Amino acid sequence: MKTICRSAFEFIHQVERVATILAFAIILIAAIVSVAGRELVGHGVLGASSVAVYAMIVCVMACFGLATTAGSHLRPKFLDWCIPNSLEPTVRRLGFLTSSAILFAVGYFSCRFVAFSFEIEERDLALGWLIWPIQAVLPIAFLLSAVRYFGYAIWPDIAPPDRLQAP
Repeated sequence: MKTICRSAFEFIHQVERVATILAFAIILIAAIVSVAGRELVGHGVLGASSVAVYAMIVCVMACFGLATTAGSHLRPKFLDWCIPNSLEPTVRRLGFLTSSAILFAVGYFSCRFVAFSFEIEERDLALGWLIWPIQAVLPIAFLLSAVRYFGYAIWPDIAPPDRLQAP
């Protein structure tokens, strides 16, 4: 089961990397198109800024998952001194479980947020696009990270090292 979990996490990581690169490329293209329109025609291209913003949302949420995989999320360290070295593995597992619980809760509420946008058929004013498909990256990213942290709590040896630890 641990091998399947590790493979699934690696696959998700690769998808997030591709999503980040594609979203960033779309941001750049939208910015270039908008600037070129302003310089050549005297006004920006309708919807280019909306496309850039939506691509930025995808990029940021994909990077959230990349940070989870890399162990790069910030964490409070001011109480590290009071935890004996013998309890460090247990505390680390509790941290993974706490992060998982928080992200499951945030994922749940972001699902409700997206469901509401879906119900009212909220649209982008400039493009006329439904916005819930873009908003859907929020619960996807939060819930995937929640599952990762839960997996790290079960199998700490597949968790990333704490990259923000002082040397």
